[in-house]
Amino acid sequence: MKTDSAAFACQRSGIGVPRRFGAGLSHFAGGVAPHTDTPTGDVPMTALPHPRVPVDRARTATIRAAQALVVLLAMVLAVCAPVQAGVPDGLAAKDWQAIQAQLPIRPMGWDTSGGALQQGKLTAGDAQTGDYLGYSVAVSGDTAVVGAHYEDTGGFNAGAAYVFVRSGGSWSQQAKLVAGDPQANDYFGYSVALDGDTVLIGAYGKSIGAGAAYVFVRSGGNWIQQDKLVAADAEAYDGFGYSVALEGDTALVGARFEATGGTEAGAAYVFVRGSGNWSQQAKLVAVDAEAYDWFGWSVALDGDTALVGAPYEGDGGSAAGAAYVYVRSGGSWSQQAKLVAGDAQAGDQFGLSVALDGDTALVGAYGESAFAGAAYVYVHSGGIWSQQAKLVAGDAQAGDWFGWSVALDGDTVLVGAPYEDDGGTEAGAAYVFVRNGGSWTQQTKLVAGDPQAYDVFGLSVALDGDTVLVGAYGEDDGGADTGAAYVFVPVYAVQAAVSGLAGTGLVLRNNGGDDLAIAADGSHAFATLLADGSAYAVTVATQPTNPPQTCTVSGGDNDDGSGTMAGAPVTVSVTCATVSYTVTATATGNGTITPASQSVDHGDTATITVTPAVGHHVVSVTGDTCTPADNGDGTWTAPNITADCAVTATFAINAYTVTATATGNGTITPASQSVDHGDTAMLTVTPAVGHHVDTIGGTCPSGTLTGTSYQTGAITGDCSVTVAFAPDAPAVYVVTASASGNGTIAPASQSVTHGSAATFTMTPDAGHHVDTISGTCPAGTLTGTSYQTGAITGDC
Repeated sequence: MKTDSAAFACQRSGIGVPRRFGAGLSHFAGGVAPHTDTPTGDVPMTALPHPRVPVDRARTATIRAAQALVVLLAMVLAVCAPVQAGVPDGLAAKDWQAIQAQLPIRPMGWDTSGGALQQGKLTAGDAQTGDYLGYSVAVSGDTAVVGAHYEDTGGFNAGAAYVFVRSGGSWSQQAKLVAGDPQANDYFGYSVALDGDTVLIGAYGKSIGAGAAYVFVRSGGNWIQQDKLVAADAEAYDGFGYSVALEGDTALVGARFEATGGTEAGAAYVFVRGSGNWSQQAKLVAVDAEAYDWFGWSVALDGDTALVGAPYEGDGGSAAGAAYVYVRSGGSWSQQAKLVAGDAQAGDQFGLSVALDGDTALVGAYGESAFAGAAYVYVHSGGIWSQQAKLVAGDAQAGDWFGWSVALDGDTVLVGAPYEDDGGTEAGAAYVFVRNGGSWTQQTKLVAGDPQAYDVFGLSVALDGDTVLVGAYGEDDGGADTGAAYVFVPVYAVQAAVSGLAGTGLVLRNNGGDDLAIAADGSHAFATLLADGSAYAVTVATQPTNPPQTCTVSGGDNDDGSGTMAGAPVTVSVTCATVSYTVTATATGNGTITPASQSVDHGDTATITVTPAVGHHVVSVTGDTCTPADNGDGTWTAPNITADCAVTATFAINAYTVTATATGNGTITPASQSVDHGDTAMLTVTPAVGHHVDTIGGTCPSGTLTGTSYQTGAITGDCSVTVAFAPDAPAVYVVTASASGNGTIAPASQSVTHGSAATFTMTPDAGHHVDTISGTCPAGTLTGTSYQTGAITGDC
């Protein structure tokens, strides 16, 4: 499994050195000597803490040149000559010390453009320079714990851990935890784990490096130390507490220097809680343990399964690394599998970080591909573990250290890359990957909202549900390397599915201020992403013009474009329709206008049908905002409708001319008159004397003659009445004659036709003459004895 000691020294002589880590064990536990069987220079600088040394950034050029040398050495792990851990030739001791202080980690954080929102930045209420807050992190629900293993309250580098709680999206410090028996160089807080109301904190420097782990429990808002865990076979320099994991009543503690399987082969210890008391249940060691495997560098725990990393295991090449799966049955633990990368190479340091959730395991290999790094996903089925995926950053570069830290929850993976440089040299980043049907894709890249060089954001990561916690122990806001941790939550797009858009200038608005200009149909997303539980309310800020349109928003929880984000993107519907106007039509009577109401798009034409009642005609068709025109076929059109319009049709009854004509021997009046439709004409017919009305004709409907009055039938158009007269038939009158005496008149009676004269013979008696002639007949003439009346026109 192992190469010779020279190669071993090469792989550990400064490869992947976290900033501020020392060059050897002389700094361990405050200067106590290392194991006597540890080869000089064989301890990697990544392994052990060192006295805090302020960073002299004025020497940046020299330091970075030396860092490049370190990376070069890492690339020739398996073939290099023995390397001593002393100061390299050409460098002053203080500069080499500064190099060691800067070699590690870079900062991380979620960038909102990638689907996450920085919800909080956690800093200690009593932050001091060099505390390294954020070197370890854990999160469970609305609680986070952040380690600061160089905090000095209990003594130099005694360490502390800080508990933060979230309420309504805001985070605040709830407690500061310190060991009940703090001592200098305990490094309490170097590792942390959290599950509900229980915190597990590693202090691997305790008792000359034998190490310990402390359990704290919360009641209400108060935290108390419940127990102190130590290995049953503890020895100095075992490093018990270098890594910790916790679930429910089970704790898993790594001791990467433990020597049961060989010098610094490493071990991990399982503890269980019963009635508030913790006891050791098992000690886990690799079946194929060898010296310097550093088994226990990282640990993870889920239910009855444990995962332990051994980054310097050498089956795949010197420091290729491995991870071991253990399962519990009853109270017994057994090794189920040994995981190695499918493309293992020397120096990958696979197993430096591990995470476990259900049947999925995640193993980091930060040294893969010249320290660009990788993380490997394994899945378990039927007792067999198989590699499902190899994850690498979408923008991977050598020296990023992607995989130095990992976290896993369900189908989401979080990987730290503390040396990623987008936010500045070694500012750091973290990457979120999601699984869908067995395939993994990078969802987002996280960086701190305030990245700076050497923050080493991403040195530690934790994930629980939709909450991400990322440590950046090099953050300097409270002083050099006071440290911080950043909380991120996923954010989701609010999208609008637009249809029917024909105009220009549409602007949608979300939550009163996030404007989105829309130029075409389709799906469009607002720039501001929203976290789970956030309210959204999409409205139309500006309606389209040219042509004018009205766009309405629907969908969302309330079907009006509003609601609450529920852990997924939201799409609301925006339906646009060209602005339409209502054209109403009204008839004043004696006719109809249709349709009574119609909707007309902006700029279009309204067509209406105007129909007068029988005997009526259209007087006018007018609109208040539109101008109808007669098409001559009973329809009217109003073009270019740009507003609601009321059209009114006015009708009037038809008036006809009735002319009257008499053919002679009489009169008919009036000669002309105007008569409304349906009415009758009244005429006066007067025959000449001795005449009578013979016929009444013409084009007017026939009517009735009463005396001299003639009433036509109902008039429905211009017409004429013509009257003809005829002479009356002669009348026969009786003319009677009588004499008063002294003479005679004969005949005594005669019949005379109208207008004729009656002739009588008057014979006076002898001696008499006609004295007077009188009576009722028209006076006539007496000639001799013959008397002729005037024209007789009646009995007389």
